Amino acid sequence: MLRRILFGAIKQKSGVKLYSKLVVRTKYDDRVDLVRLRKLCDEKIDKLGFPSCTNDFLKRKSRVVWTKNPTVGELLHNHREFASREVVACACTGFDLPQSGGHVRCRLSELADIDPMLMNAKNVPRCVKERRERNLKKEIEDGFTMWKQGRDTSVEVELKEVKLCMNGRGQVGGELELESVLKLKRRFEGLVFTSVDRNPGETCIMCPLLYYEGMQTMFLKNEGYVFDERSEDRFWDESYDEYVEAGLGQLGKWKMTGGTGKSYVIPKHKDLGSFQPIYPTFREPMNVTSKRMARALNLLLNTLPDKEHFNLQAVSGLAERLTKANKSFGQMGTDTRILAASYDVKDMFSRLPHREIITAVDWLVNWHRERGRKVVRVNPRGKGAVFDCKTKDSWWAVSLQEIRGFVAFDLEHTVTVASGLMLRQTIGVPMGKSTSPPLACIMCAYAEWRFLDFGPSKEEGGGCTFGRRCFLVCGI
Repeated sequence: MLRRILFGAIKQKSGVKLYSKLVVRTKYDDRVDLVRLRKLCDEKIDKLGFPSCTNDFLKRKSRVVWTKNPTVGELLHNHREFASREVVACACTGFDLPQSGGHVRCRLSELADIDPMLMNAKNVPRCVKERRERNLKKEIEDGFTMWKQGRDTSVEVELKEVKLCMNGRGQVGGELELESVLKLKRRFEGLVFTSVDRNPGETCIMCPLLYYEGMQTMFLKNEGYVFDERSEDRFWDESYDEYVEAGLGQLGKWKMTGGTGKSYVIPKHKDLGSFQPIYPTFREPMNVTSKRMARALNLLLNTLPDKEHFNLQAVSGLAERLTKANKSFGQMGTDTRILAASYDVKDMFSRLPHREIITAVDWLVNWHRERGRKVVRVNPRGKGAVFDCKTKDSWWAVSLQEIRGFVAFDLEHTVTVASGLMLRQTIGVPMGKSTSPPLACIMCAYAEWRFLDFGPSKEEGGGCTFGRRCFLVCGI
């Protein structure tokens, strides 16, 4: 409190904000000497005309921070830009590149005249010394310009001053230069550079028309999405009103500055002609509440008896599950026939009807309610969820009825932006959200419970499901 009063008096008298610190952010480079850079910043502070009694304090509070250098993928990949376009045209004319269906589509590693260092999108290029000096000059000037002091704090830095901040280390052979990456980008300007699913280090080059067709197939022509004519702001304003009317307002803070994620697609590793949709949801107003609700749903699912379903929490539990099944089948007699089947369910997450999802959640909630459980508490700052416990009073609490209500609300208010249009999901679990995996597993557990209840006894049937992969064993 005393410091705040003192800082306020100094600000009123001299106009200097002592609580505002200078932060110079510069890209990491072992050729830059931080000691000399810090000394240069101190010299520039002395020339700003602040009272001499405050300069030492401002220098002590100033910071020089390393920032991350962009990778090859971050410099090349432009698929997010093309994913937001409503109309595109073919741009592969004149490029001597492998084609598919009359349009360019190939991997960067398939081209013979490409530097092998460029084929790995995770590599970090390094700019030449002259460019690095110019960039460092701009970084210092930007740091002073953004310094909030209530007055003009911009400075001019000479290149000869910046050169004194370099330690003299030269270029080492075999390094990837930044100019090589920019040259490759200019060479194939107009084409789409994108990462590959299951292989983020790979880069795929394709015609914008092929990428647009992939966006159309996965989103605009997908029967699970409908076009929403409302603007983004209007949609979230109306959603907030419905959120409060549903009695969910006390679950967590609604992020008023949130928005809709912009979806895109990336080609699959095994077949570049197939695409994997990506749904960013980190900007949504309910993102934090959705993460907590996912942990609550996982607790409800994981506390079900193993004999009631086949859900596998982790691959490490597969051996134990098979051991129990073998022991059970060994007690059934020598004339027992064992039938086994395995499935890889395609479009499992995107083809689930909303009504069936609600039915499965109702079954799970009622199962726990019959056993006297009413409230789930979730650790708000880490992992962990328990049923109502007196020692966890500080944890986030949600009732079983609120879990059901949130799932129903989330299913009706899942939207994304694709090709510049806002689409609302009408079929499938909320794609891209934290609640998607537990909801899909709950639906599987509900179907497996009905299978065991209708068909073989729990001692005669067994199996395991992990994601969209299912393995069933039945003794007859």
